[in-house]
Amino acid sequence: MELNEEYIEKLRKKDENAVRIFVREYKIPLYNYIYRIVYNKEDAEDLLQDTFLKIFKNINNIDFKRNARAFIFKIARNCCIDFLRKKKKEMPFIEEIYENKNDIYERMRLKGKIESALLNLKEEDREIIILKYIENFKIKEISEIMGIQENTVKIKIFRALKKLKSYFSCAGGGI
Repeated sequence: MELNEEYIEKLRKKDENAVRIFVREYKIPLYNYIYRIVYNKEDAEDLLQDTFLKIFKNINNIDFKRNARAFIFKIARNCCIDFLRKKKKEMPFIEEIYENKNDIYERMRLKGKIESALLNLKEEDREIIILKYIENFKIKEISEIMGIQENTVKIKIFRALKKLKSYFSCAGGGI
């Protein structure tokens, strides 16, 4: 969905159809991202609602000329961080990138291995892997979402992947 000036103005005026389209466009990717952070269906649904409320509450302050998608995910990220601080939970993760496998048992085995590996990563490392390889954000977008420099993003991705590779080497020779 392209967020052009006309569409943005409709969102700012709370045009019912524009809001419905916006929510429909972002509901699933935001929910998936949030769920992978909090690992609880009800919490993810609540945080999704909080995210949309914050987006529409601050719609006049959002600079849609910049990367709106990254900004929207940053709002979701901040909602999750606030939630996790309140709950003082660790950020669990379930990974679902192996849909190209045909055998359901093989997919379940891989899911378990990847989940275990990711749970061994620090919270920030898990998040950066989620953003890069699950949500398919570019380095620049991850930089905006996390509020860190692009070079730092690249370094963190490299280190997180190195930790994953090390985990798989130690856990029995890979996936």
